[in-house]
Amino acid sequence: MGWGIAREHRGKGHASEGAVGAMDSAFFVLGWPELIHCIAQENENSKGVAKKLGSTFLRDGAMPPPLMNLRAEVWGQPREPWKARA
Repeated sequence: MGWGIAREHRGKGHASEGAVGAMDSAFFVLGWPELIHCIAQENENSKGVAKKLGSTFLRDGAMPPPLMNLRAEVWGQPREPWKARA
């Protein structure tokens, strides 16, 4: 699950707000047992959003297609900690 925000709208909480709704849907409607975020290694703002959501760094990896040649950090969490936040 990822997010992208136009430069002029960054820093206003839109990514976190949208991600909460998407994560609720993934965990509670779709029943996913876990969720990951592939974040470009230099993208400190997205890492901040992931931390705010309760996700943690899991491993080094790659971005999803079509950017699979770019290195990424894989962040995420299982459903149970997300449920506990509610």
